[in-house]
Amino acid sequence: MIDSSPDARLVQDDLVREVRWLLEMLSPVEAYVLRNRFGVDGGEELSLQAIGNRYGRSVERMRQIECQALRKLHRYYRNLENDE
Repeated sequence: MIDSSPDARLVQDDLVREVRWLLEMLSPVEAYVLRNRFGVDGGEELSLQAIGNRYGRSVERMRQIECQALRKLHRYYRNLENDE
């Protein structure tokens, strides 16, 4: 069951804003792949094959872009932890 309390809605809104902000740090292609791969913004979660078909690239290339984007986000969070 989804919690629809005002507090839960605020937390969800904050998470959505943070995810959108993080995606802005990526290249347009990387952001596109992650948005579609994980169904960000309420979209359907797509396979790498489906994303590749839409973007005109191979599944392997989509996998590489996905990994590259996730590594960038991981490095960003690791740097945040080191700064604190």
